[in-house]
Amino acid sequence: MKQVIRIMKTHTPKEMIIKVMKRVALKTKYTFSKRTIRAQLQKYEEFELNSFSTSIKFYYDETQCNKVLKYYNSNKKVKAQVLEEAQNILDHNFNILNATLTHLGEIIHWNKDYKSGFVWENVFYKDIQIIDLYNNADVKVVWELSRFNHLFALGKAYWLTNDKRYYHEFKKEIISWERANPYCMSVNWTCSMEVAIRAINWIFAYFHFRKIIDIDIDFKNKLNKLLYYHGKFIYCNLENYNALRNNHYIANLVGLLYLGLYFSGNKLKKPDKWIKKAIKDLHREMKTQINEDGTSYETSTNYQRVVAELFLHAYMIGKLNGISFDKGYIIKLKKMHSFLAEITKPNGLTPLLGDIDNGRLLIISKYHNWEKRDFSQMLDVADYFLGTKNSQNITKAASEELIWLSTDKKIENEIEENDCKLKQFSNGGFYLLKNPWFYVVVRCGELSMKGQGGHSHNDQLSFELNVKGRDIIIDPGSYTYSGSVKLRNFDRSTANHNTISVENFEQNQFSEDIFSMKEETFSEKVYSDSTSFIGKHYGYKEKIDIVHKRKICIDNQSVSVIDTLIGEKNPCKFQQNFILDPEVEIVELSGDIVLLSNEIFVYTNLKVEECKILETYISIGYGHRVISKKIEKTVEINRDIETRFIYKE
Repeated sequence: MKQVIRIMKTHTPKEMIIKVMKRVALKTKYTFSKRTIRAQLQKYEEFELNSFSTSIKFYYDETQCNKVLKYYNSNKKVKAQVLEEAQNILDHNFNILNATLTHLGEIIHWNKDYKSGFVWENVFYKDIQIIDLYNNADVKVVWELSRFNHLFALGKAYWLTNDKRYYHEFKKEIISWERANPYCMSVNWTCSMEVAIRAINWIFAYFHFRKIIDIDIDFKNKLNKLLYYHGKFIYCNLENYNALRNNHYIANLVGLLYLGLYFSGNKLKKPDKWIKKAIKDLHREMKTQINEDGTSYETSTNYQRVVAELFLHAYMIGKLNGISFDKGYIIKLKKMHSFLAEITKPNGLTPLLGDIDNGRLLIISKYHNWEKRDFSQMLDVADYFLGTKNSQNITKAASEELIWLSTDKKIENEIEENDCKLKQFSNGGFYLLKNPWFYVVVRCGELSMKGQGGHSHNDQLSFELNVKGRDIIIDPGSYTYSGSVKLRNFDRSTANHNTISVENFEQNQFSEDIFSMKEETFSEKVYSDSTSFIGKHYGYKEKIDIVHKRKICIDNQSVSVIDTLIGEKNPCKFQQNFILDPEVEIVELSGDIVLLSNEIFVYTNLKVEECKILETYISIGYGHRVISKKIEKTVEINRDIETRFIYKE
């Protein structure tokens, strides 16, 4: 009743009628869908794809075995790690959005959140409540395991040893998963993105184990049936229900493309529809979701990576199978990866701005302990397929990616020196200042999805600072979504970012929906040149008649941050927030705060007596956070405040 009253107060009669009509339409669609699925359940049991063999052109097959063996035999540490990962999987030790391995027991419970212990019951998928803010269950934990990203590790170990234990584990898991997840009747059928990623990982696993699967006829038929029904499900449950779609819909389309090509040439007609739908809508989504500067309109570096990987894989598998993509698609695809290369810090890590969920389509290397902030593997693959030169090739993991996804030897890429210039990505709201001493990235722009704010944080005019390759001030990332509303909102809060918080107000107010924020900041760049950036936001304008303006300047010795509050209620109380990297130590020198990281000293004009040193947390991946420190300075004056960070060699 309270909800009805609230709607009546906030909606016009016309809006209420439209809202009711939409609900009636959804209810009708739900009823029809439930009846259709019940009819399909019987068909699923009867459906067979006997004697089917795929004709898709893929990245690897048995003919490349010698190339793969040569690589691993010349990289003994990588080979040992592969076998260790595979053994952990055989023992059912998994890292599921956690900092450590979790032993799942002899039997894997596919519908269980192994963190909270919550188990989702098997009912019709549209009747399942995947997010319940009154408990601490996190559906992402369940989904993550059922993505089957771990199968690549089993497949690699099988190629290296020819040990059938790895195949038997793969087979056992697929059979177990099917029994635990009847078609459309479990939590693992509630999100088409998850269905798509799972199907693609199963296809890659098929090509790892193809030689033995092809003679295991009964299991081959089972796997093919599962894959085919994954395609049917995606096509009938596309996540395009809003005018503005996101990474989920792109995953749907890439899943349809892989599955369509996998079943292409079969007597079944649906796969051809899947391919046509995927190619058509991928081009449309590239135009809609990707800005002209190559940034995703979800304004999150983590989701930029996911979307870039998905768009790239569509291009890769399409190119192998004779599918053409238009010039606009390819240009934006290159720009996406150029942005990720430009925003990479001198230490090879990417700042995790906005939401993070550890999302990957494939995890080819270091399955159990891959670095969530290292995007270099994907940049190497993009360079190979797109002919770009974005990768700095800092880590060795990239070579392992290419050994599986390329047909030729690994492409070497030159490392380009950073010059002293501003890199502007104004469409996405990211601005870079870089020289041989300092790296600064500033967030100043529209909330995600044209102001809907789904994966945005209250981080306007927040910045990261890296000095001579050492992280000093960083964005704290995201620890959880539905697992804890309190932690979710803490992660998104203004005070948890390197910006100004005024009298405990949020830049943008949170709603009951943990995946939305109403745009209130309307941030804008005021001025920029090769050494400075000025921006402002209006997040406090309606709340307290204050506008926050920030100027950041760099030279060869220092970074200067100047904060100005503009408005009638001035002076007012506000806090400067500086979140430190966990490896940064705070020392005192003549009453000033000095930041120390691995013999890099950064001197500041922050007075010890004027600041609080607080304990806080940094999330270096979803579900993985570590203790760090935050400097908080409370100010109540009506003049500009300048904070300086000075480096002396």
